[in-house]
Formats: sequence, structure tokens, C-alpha cells
Amino acid sequence: MNDKNSGREAALKDLRSTLDWLGDDVRYLDAEVDPVLEATAINKAFDDGPAFVAENVTGFPDARLIASLWGRRDRLHRMMGVETPREATLKVIDAVNNPIAPLEVADAPCQEVVDIGPAANPYTTLPMVQHTGMDGGRFFGSGVHMLSGKYADGLSQLSFYRMSFRGRDYASINMVPGGHGDQIANKYYNEKIPCTINISPPPMVELMGAGSLNPVVFPTAVDELGAAGALQGSPVEIVKAKTVDAYAVANAEYVVEGYIVPSERVWETAEAEELGVQGQA
Repeated sequence: MNDKNSGREAALKDLRSTLDWLGDDVRYLDAEVDPVLEATAINKAFDDGPAFVAENVTGFPDARLIASLWGRRDRLHRMMGVETPREATLKVIDAVNNPIAPLEVADAPCQEVVDIGPAANPYTTLPMVQHTGMDGGRFFGSGVHMLSGKYADGLSQLSFYRMSFRGRDYASINMVPGGHGDQIANKYYNEKIPCTINISPPPMVELMGAGSLNPVVFPTAVDELGAAGALQGSPVEIVKAKTVDAYAVANAEYVVEGYIVPSERVWETAEAEELGVQGQA
């Protein structure tokens, strides 16, 4: 076994263990980092370099920011336990075809602190970055949305969706037209679809959420959580959500619970529309 891959399976069960396992391929920044403009500028500077963790985030004493985890191909290959892009592709296909079912647990790190009601405020909890001075709002795209149960045909659907918070308990989300999530939203157009948003989950969960299983190739839902388990070599642990009939990734750093309401549509900020880069959500 390649020494660099030693301990891979244990390391991939949660993000903190993964960062420790990556060793010198992660840089920890002690200086204060502002999530407005500065964090993304630093992220750009780390292109094709190590991942980084901002330990001191302006206005968020209890949070850290991680970026560039997927910014280099050799680091991706190491986390997947492969050597080449072809091997990576074949491993994802094999994981989709041979999923490892998730393991439900009663107690989970993601529920050690629970805020419900007025205490649950994304603006004071999540350090949402701003990329440019022309951004039409504080967009949040850093969590893996998970749909399960009947909404995913008894399987699981993972994806990143751009969110724009409009208030403490309301955000728009922008789905890829024709994608699996959009298919689910259209199928259950008149229902409130229970959902969890899993922030900084185990890396293979994030990989499956970020990867595009093209609906032309995969026209129906696949067990993406099971595929993540196959990629990491062990079941992904899940826990029952506290406020909705859904599951959350037990080892995520944060989880936001709520509903997707397909019948409610809004425009994503006038400023963004003027730039021609956002649309209906």
C-alpha cells in the first residue's frame, strides 16, 4: 500500500480527520480573515496549492472556513485512493453500481449544539462569503442538500445548490434545470419536501454532492449517499433530523434543516439579474 494512502478509510469518516491525515497539504491561517471579499481572494491565491483553514473569521468566533480542498488533482486522487483520472472515473462508476448503505446512529456530532426558532440564525452562525463588490447578495453554496425517502425513490440525492438567504428562516435555492433535484421538485411540485443541508460533511459525501451524475446518463435517481460510502470504504453515518422528516449526515460540521417548496418562485436579486448571471429560483 502507498504510504500516503495509509489510514485513508479511517481518515475519511469526517472532515477533521481528513485534514489531519493530509498533513502538510493543509495550511492553517491564524491571521483574521474577513468572509467579505478577503476569504475568496485568499482562496484564489491558493489555486493549485494546499487546502487552507482560516482559524480566525471576522465576526464568527466559533467558526472556521476551509477552502481549496478539491483544488488540486493529486489531492483528489489521494482522497479517492487512486493514481489517475481514469481510475477516479471508474471508481465512481463502481461506487454507484455497488453502494454501501448508510448507517443510522442515535447520537451525532452534528447535533451536539441545536438551535431552533429565533436562536437559529444563518447570518450569525454561518460565515457566508462575498466574492465581489458587485454580488447581488450573500450567496451560500457550501452545503450538501440531501433528499431521501420517497422523494429519492427510497434512495438518496446529494447536491450543492446556490442559496440566497432572504431572512432568518427563508432562502431561495437555484437548481440545475433537468437535474435530479429539479426532477424531484417538479414531481412533488405541490408538496413541501423535507431536506437537510450538510455543511462540511465527510469528503466523499461532498464529492458526490459536487459531482454531476448527468441525468442523460443516469436518468433516474441513484443512491448517492451509498456511493459516498463505497468511495470512503465504510457506511456514511446518518442521524434523524430534529425538525423535519429527513436524515442528516452525522459527521457534518453544521446541518440546516428545512423544506424545499417548489411552488414558490422568486428572482435572485435585482443586482444579480442586471449582471445576467442569476435567474429564477
